[in-house]
Amino acid sequence: MRLLRNRTNRLCLKRFKYFIIWFKMKKILCFVSLLFASVAAYSQWKSSDIPDSLKRNADVVIRRYATDVRILSLDKQITTINKVVTVLNEQGKDFAEFREYYDRNSRIESIKVILYNDFGKVVKKYYIYDFSDVSIMPSFTLYDDSRMKYLQIYPLTYPYTVEYESKIVENNILLLPTWYPQLRYRMAVENSSLRVTLSDSNMIRCKSFNISPPIEEKDENYSKVWEVTNLKAIEKEPYSPNAFDFLPAVFMSPNEFVFEGKLGNMQSWQSYGEWVSRLLIGRQDLSRKAKTDIQNLVKGVTDVKEKVRIVYKYMQSQTRYVGIQLGIGGFQPFPASDVEKNGYGDCKALSNYTSSLLDTIGIKSYYCEIGVGNTRINFKDFPSISQTDHIIVCVPIDKDTIWLECTSQNDPFGYVSHVKQGQKVLLVNGLESRLVNTPGAIADKNVQARTIVFKLDSLGDGSGKMKTSVSGAELENLMPEIWSSKKEQAEIIQRKYRIPGIIFNEYEYHVEDSSDINASETLSFKVKGFASQTGRRLFVPFNPFVQKLSVPSKSKKRLTKVFIDESYTHIDTLKYSLPRGFSIEFLPKTKTISNKFGLYSTSASVDGDKVIVIRKYQQNRGKYDAKEFNNLVDFLFDVSRQDNQSLVLIKN
Repeated sequence: MRLLRNRTNRLCLKRFKYFIIWFKMKKILCFVSLLFASVAAYSQWKSSDIPDSLKRNADVVIRRYATDVRILSLDKQITTINKVVTVLNEQGKDFAEFREYYDRNSRIESIKVILYNDFGKVVKKYYIYDFSDVSIMPSFTLYDDSRMKYLQIYPLTYPYTVEYESKIVENNILLLPTWYPQLRYRMAVENSSLRVTLSDSNMIRCKSFNISPPIEEKDENYSKVWEVTNLKAIEKEPYSPNAFDFLPAVFMSPNEFVFEGKLGNMQSWQSYGEWVSRLLIGRQDLSRKAKTDIQNLVKGVTDVKEKVRIVYKYMQSQTRYVGIQLGIGGFQPFPASDVEKNGYGDCKALSNYTSSLLDTIGIKSYYCEIGVGNTRINFKDFPSISQTDHIIVCVPIDKDTIWLECTSQNDPFGYVSHVKQGQKVLLVNGLESRLVNTPGAIADKNVQARTIVFKLDSLGDGSGKMKTSVSGAELENLMPEIWSSKKEQAEIIQRKYRIPGIIFNEYEYHVEDSSDINASETLSFKVKGFASQTGRRLFVPFNPFVQKLSVPSKSKKRLTKVFIDESYTHIDTLKYSLPRGFSIEFLPKTKTISNKFGLYSTSASVDGDKVIVIRKYQQNRGKYDAKEFNNLVDFLFDVSRQDNQSLVLIKN
């Protein structure tokens, strides 16, 4: 019995020893695991892990950019983003700013920012309560519910890494995001992905550029996944086109949607225009007094175009522009009666008000959606809300069409700026809504003609008069001078014509918009040291008032197409009166260059004691193959070299 007890005790002791050894080993393994996990967490986003090929020409590197869009119904989507960015230098510091937008149709469920140092160690974490909450619209916006959560952090050294997470719930699918995995120039990408999950594969349409087709996944839902890896940074090139011409992009647009309870269809521009038409119903409710006033203003006027001009001038005199983002998410204008009563409105409200005034005198006009700046309707076969951001009015009349910008109290009647020329716009007209074109960008229609009469004395000083006449989109060359005060005009003139020693004595402006749109500027001036003197010679600038062309360097390997965004013609005539006792030693030769980019010609002739210089420069808007870039540089260089020559006079 005692022997059995001793054997049992020894067995228990042995088992206890094994337990102690096992327990110690487990603690060691746990410690080692935690150590490795700690090291992994510490070094997860080390900047030294970025391949050199991705750092080259980069200010920032996207380490991970995962976008997940879940479309739950016709009026609900949830977008989750996880983005990790390493900022290599000060040029990328804007990635230390974080913005998230929301309004009454959306809410921010969560935001989180983590700042890492160069070695991947967490420096600080920020949460939603660390963000400021501000209105996104400037001070001239009176009615707006669009707001922004904003955070600015200030890392002390470069490089550093920031991780950003957000979750946004939108009560609409009309405003689906456009996905750019490579957000800008000088940005490299390690990994970027977009996942779109739908309950029905026919809920939306997608249009992608410069990216492989998506992977499709089907289970209880339907998903599409796009992914890019190891995209090298791209340098910004002169005369580059839109980003989607060469960077990866995915555009999304719903087939049907519900926005604030209103069902819409976006399978075509026509169906979207029909939805917008419904938003305008009952909004042209002018008072009887307003109708009587405008009818009295045009009484006795028979010309339709003149009637439209009178209405436009009346609108400008009665209103001013403010931003208004209420209504159907900023899509529906305030009633015309509100503009009449308050004297202000945004582009929607002012365009609707102007159209209401025209309707009162029996002139049909159309509310039109257009894109300005970097936004424009690029795809006839892919309607989406991201392609328009502004409203103008179209007035078809006999053998002509008038376009009205209603947000400016100063624009001449019928003025179409460069940015609006040659664009597609959505003409809103119920079931007959359709895309139409604004006037084309034609160089012969956008003209600046300048005449300078200049008298030069024997010391190289001079005085003269200059008249500049502009038409078409070139009116912007005299904006805002044509409506500024005398004091402001003087300041603008001095900044615009940067000729050393010049003093402007008189200046006068005139605008004509009753028939053809044109404006003029007349200046008189004196300039000391206009011509430089060396010994017996005077070196007279060939054409000092011409805007100098910027000539880019040639490219050995151009990546993007060449895009010239404006068409115009400039004609300069200079008449120099030479000082007594001087003769001409050198007169620049006549030169003419003509190619697809434009035309340049210059000539100089002598008439008694006068030299007459005539210069013409014409630029053609267009998009050209990348291989044409160096030909464009040659053209600009030849023009610049000719313009920079001097007329040489020698004392007899």
